[in-house]
Amino acid sequence: YDLGHEDLPDTIDGVTGFTPPGQDGGFGVWDVDGHSHGTHVAGTIGAIGSNNIGVVGVNPDPTKFKFHISKGLSDNGSGSYAGIIDCIEDCVAKGAKVISMSLGGSGSSSLMESACEAAYDDGVLVIAAAGNSGSTDYLYPASYPVVMSVASVAYGGGPESDTYGELSYFSTRNDQVEIAGPGSSVYSTVPNDGYGTKSGTSMATPHVSGVAAWLISLFPNCNANQIRNAMLNSVREPPRDADGWDKLYGHGIVDAGAAYSLLSSAGCVGAGGLSPSDAGEAPREMGQGGTYQKDIGCTADHHCYIGASFGPRFCNIDLSPNRCAPGTAPPPSPTASPHSLDTAPMTAHNAVSLVETSLSADAVVLHGNSEPSKVAQPKELKPPLVPTTFVCDCLTNSVTEKPTNIPTKNPTPPPTSPPTSQCLQRNQKCGRDIPGTCCNGTCRGKDGGSCN
Repeated sequence: YDLGHEDLPDTIDGVTGFTPPGQDGGFGVWDVDGHSHGTHVAGTIGAIGSNNIGVVGVNPDPTKFKFHISKGLSDNGSGSYAGIIDCIEDCVAKGAKVISMSLGGSGSSSLMESACEAAYDDGVLVIAAAGNSGSTDYLYPASYPVVMSVASVAYGGGPESDTYGELSYFSTRNDQVEIAGPGSSVYSTVPNDGYGTKSGTSMATPHVSGVAAWLISLFPNCNANQIRNAMLNSVREPPRDADGWDKLYGHGIVDAGAAYSLLSSAGCVGAGGLSPSDAGEAPREMGQGGTYQKDIGCTADHHCYIGASFGPRFCNIDLSPNRCAPGTAPPPSPTASPHSLDTAPMTAHNAVSLVETSLSADAVVLHGNSEPSKVAQPKELKPPLVPTTFVCDCLTNSVTEKPTNIPTKNPTPPPTSPPTSQCLQRNQKCGRDIPGTCCNGTCRGKDGGSCN
């Protein structure tokens, strides 16, 4: 982390850090970035948005969140699992709500998985880069079930093109990939008050981590697993042949506005399922990762939808805890009582500031196979990934048009009185020229297909 950078939070803003003990002299220290990778990641999460210079982070107000920087890798971009474990444990001890790791190794470590599980049990959302191999290889810690594995998407031909949000060529693809974010040619901060362009799932990860921290600050009553599931239940569909989960994009592209809207309207349970305490499960047991992350603690059939190719699936509330099961939900018993859902809206009026949400980011983080990057002169950011997303509310029979980007300067909550339009219902044809989604069906946005 380049402490003192003109466009990043400083110690006066509460920035703290940690360097693992027992490192040699070439390892470096947390507040001097000898590589540039960590400073670039930090800028995506929290570059200052009110200073009229540089770039704007997902969390642009340094009075609303705190960085705790744990230096996982040395100045040359290498390190040990022991050092990373020390950093994870330090982040938890310092009260982090989100741990963002743009790093990884090809070998699995039971000790590192245990550290990630312990963090998740302590209420910390752990997010990591899927990898840059372009293959189906597993990278760790991203491929542990309790960790959100992040793929990378590209700008493509822009918002009006069929390639907007297409998968980055280098992005790793496997059954643990859970969500995607912008990771190709990302412009952010680099040391010495500089700015540069880098590509990799390392760049996609802080987009997702930043959105997660933003949501946690606004919905403090939701636990980490619910925030994670709410993000998956509100993704934007990428340009792929069929919606649902796949090993390229996971469940889809992170959509901050849609996640905010879903949590505001459906509450923690309606948006993200049962909490671990209500489900009677340890958080690590509910963290399934990848394809089946949302299965345990579901509260509605649409929580179980992962694509037509997986067949019908429903939320079986007769199991303990609730969980998704194959098949079609049986009709309820005439004497059965309604299943209780937490649908109380949560708005910015009952939100706490990000001061209560410490977000930890690695100071120096690098995939050994990351795409070469180049340093550029300061310039205006490309337009962010902001296609129009149409969100169907089955309860109010309305379609809400929402931006699909991360929050920028002075983020504005989605409108509370959206324009209404007819929702597409089950068994109704959904064409590419019809904006809308099926209620519990397969169509979303303008992707075509038919509701089932």
